[in-house]
Amino acid sequence: MKAYILPDLKSSPALREVNIPSPSESEVILKLSASAINHRDIWITQGLYPGIRVGAVMGSDGCGTLDGVEYIINPGLSWGSQEAFQGPDFRVLGVPDDGTFAEYIAIDRKYIYPKPSHLTSYEAAALPLAGVTAYRALIKKAGLQPGEKVMISGIGGGVALFALQFALALGCEVYVTSGSEEKISKAISLGAKAGYSYLDPDWPKVIERCWRSRCNHRWRLWNRVQSVGQNVQSRCQNFFLRWYSRQNRWSESTIYILETDFHFGKHHGFAFRF
Repeated sequence: MKAYILPDLKSSPALREVNIPSPSESEVILKLSASAINHRDIWITQGLYPGIRVGAVMGSDGCGTLDGVEYIINPGLSWGSQEAFQGPDFRVLGVPDDGTFAEYIAIDRKYIYPKPSHLTSYEAAALPLAGVTAYRALIKKAGLQPGEKVMISGIGGGVALFALQFALALGCEVYVTSGSEEKISKAISLGAKAGYSYLDPDWPKVIERCWRSRCNHRWRLWNRVQSVGQNVQSRCQNFFLRWYSRQNRWSESTIYILETDFHFGKHHGFAFRF
């Protein structure tokens, strides 16, 4: 079969003829109909991801058929027993394990799910990695509840867009940041309450003016490092810590910082409860 493999460290994927995989007792062979690329794949070609195996078939997301039924693949392998955080054996499909940039894949049956009928193969293939990452961060890790307020930094990335949609579906009030006014406008059109440009050096003061009268409300911030970079993320944290410390409400508050490794590399969530 044809497959895109990683031929060497810090090299582009190469199309090669490789053997169709032989399934183990718990595995099935899916004939892949669609695959999706993630930024993780780019990091791998640059040597910036742990556990790289030269010669492995790349690709984490995919959709394929088995006995005439289409399935999507959950690329989070060996997550562990706790929904809120991964276990020591957790890894992402597609380097070091052979992934979805191929005609066929051998995958444990427990990682495949029937494709929703309203999605095309291409849409379904693009769903799992970013979608599950956002869901685990917001719902399982942060424990987001209906009606809470959420800030998502770096709107426009796949995980951030899924987080926006999940939060809105829960009836939450969502705020976003971005370096692109176009992306902020698009997020607002999708339902975000407001957006702020982190290229504006005074954006924390803008948020403070907007939220000054709301300090008695319950807030939650979820922050995505990959979308904005460490500098912007640190400014987000520092702003919230300064702002809430001035409210003199620490004795009445529970404040916790979530720091998690999800599918897409490092994902940090910061949650403030009042």
